[in-house]
Amino acid sequence: MVTTKNRIPPLFLPLLLLALVVAGCTPRGARALLEGRRLLNAGDPTNAVARLQVATALLPTNAVAWNYLGLACHQARQTTNALAAYHKALSLQPNLYEARFNLGCLYFEQGRFEAAKTTFTGCTVQRPNDPAGWLWLGWTQLRGRDSVGADRSFREVLRLQPQQPQALNGLGLGALQRNRPRDAVQFFTAALKAQPGYRPALLNLALTWHHSLRNPTQALSHYREYLALTPRAADWEAVNTVVRALAQELTQAAAPPVTPTNAVAATPVAPPVTTPKPEPPAAPPPAAPAAPVVAKTTPPPPAPQPVTVILPPAAKPPPATSPAPVTPSPAPTEPQPPSPPPPSVSPPEAEVPVVSEAPPPAPEEKRGFLSRMNPVNLFRRDPKPDPRPTPLPGDRREPPAVVTTKQVPPAVPPMVEITPPPASSAPAAPAAVPPAPRPVPRYTYLSPAPRAAGDHAAAERTFTQAVEAHQAGRLTDALRLYHAATQTDPAMFEAYYNLGLAASQAGQTARSLTAYEQALALQPDAAEARYNFALGLKQAGYPADAANELNRVLAAHPEHTNARIALANLYAQQLGQPGKAREHYRQVLERDPRHPQADTIRHWLVQNPG
Repeated sequence: MVTTKNRIPPLFLPLLLLALVVAGCTPRGARALLEGRRLLNAGDPTNAVARLQVATALLPTNAVAWNYLGLACHQARQTTNALAAYHKALSLQPNLYEARFNLGCLYFEQGRFEAAKTTFTGCTVQRPNDPAGWLWLGWTQLRGRDSVGADRSFREVLRLQPQQPQALNGLGLGALQRNRPRDAVQFFTAALKAQPGYRPALLNLALTWHHSLRNPTQALSHYREYLALTPRAADWEAVNTVVRALAQELTQAAAPPVTPTNAVAATPVAPPVTTPKPEPPAAPPPAAPAAPVVAKTTPPPPAPQPVTVILPPAAKPPPATSPAPVTPSPAPTEPQPPSPPPPSVSPPEAEVPVVSEAPPPAPEEKRGFLSRMNPVNLFRRDPKPDPRPTPLPGDRREPPAVVTTKQVPPAVPPMVEITPPPASSAPAAPAAVPPAPRPVPRYTYLSPAPRAAGDHAAAERTFTQAVEAHQAGRLTDALRLYHAATQTDPAMFEAYYNLGLAASQAGQTARSLTAYEQALALQPDAAEARYNFALGLKQAGYPADAANELNRVLAAHPEHTNARIALANLYAQQLGQPGKAREHYRQVLERDPRHPQADTIRHWLVQNPG
């Protein structure tokens, strides 16, 4: 009897034919993009690069294709090509979050922490409710020795994802940088309570008891817990060597004194270290593996495990955004109700570095595990190239609109950046003597003189083309055309203003500041130009000059709420003058009690009474 098991049911024949027709009609560029994505997901970045290069050649204005090409080059360790592809994707679509996120991860991997910090700050501005951006910003700030900023970022993660173990581990590392080891112990313990067996926190806890608190008994207990985890970590043998040495020291310290009657028996013998039965070696998978970041338009829902990015190990798909260089962690547990939080962390004090779970940059030299076990060496700063800032400047706000007429549009109000309140009132370890304050860097003003007018009609035509390119996201063309307009008519305020805006969005901070200075030389009373200039100064690391410019805005326009909030933020954070911050925050509430940030401001005022 003839069987019919392999026949296609008549109902599905039309669907199959339709699929074949659609597949045959797919444009070459789209087919190359899909094939490159498939190869990338299959762990073949080299061949994916070849297919995605074809895709970008056929789809030169497709930002998604350029982001995929950057991702494939990054996994194939073609970092120069990856940087170029990510920048191309952002020039085509400045709001492509995934390309910006991947670019920040690449900066981090290269040790360019200032550039990574700027890029991840842009990610948090673009998606303030995405914990992945805050988590990576915290690790970047921690590696850059900004423990106060890292503390804010990690607490923001905990606000979005209570008991997130990586954020708790980061808070512990920040506490150690402040020389508060007992606070760090509580943070590491909280991380282990949130996710039992979380390797980075467990190893950091053992190191803190060993090196900072000088308690070898507690350290040995936690080291052995670490060794008992399965599968074994890549540094298992090195940690086991430390455990054997530490156990022998404790045995010798507890041995009775040698006398003529017990001379033979007094020779101590180190007890054997009990370790789990060896298993077949296996290459550890990346921490919290997941699919690579692609050009999706909606953020992933908050989950105990952050979204994925690139930072690829050799011949592996990219790991998750949460930097975890110690070892891979097991699947995270569902969020639990908050347990008694660890003690608060005070402003920076003596720096005591420890093991970080953030992925390290490509080092210039290799250091052994035993040298890294010494807290003095654990956060040693390797030389890194000059930072390159990235788009999205200033406070947490959308970029101002492009000037298309003679009237400068108002900017969108910024959000108030306020450090979360202390998590507990538990007593903290005695504070070390704070180091001498570092000098605040100052901006070198060009102070250009107003320039004579040129061919205004020709400049207007070029300016119109520049605005069209700017609104279409073609920043390179927009920058070129705005510059051409300023050369045709050096007295055209609008061209300088938009040039400053476009340069800021393209990450060219110095060029942006110069353009705003030229615009202000032509119209010193332009409030929005001076406000954006102040935000650029803040982004460039000149908080004192940014405060001066914001004060000038408020002197002429006391009702400028955006400037007042930005100035209060500067006084509360970078400049460390809470009294002046309180004054401006209170004025915001007096002028607009229903301001969108009113509740946040009131919360800060309660936590920082005058």
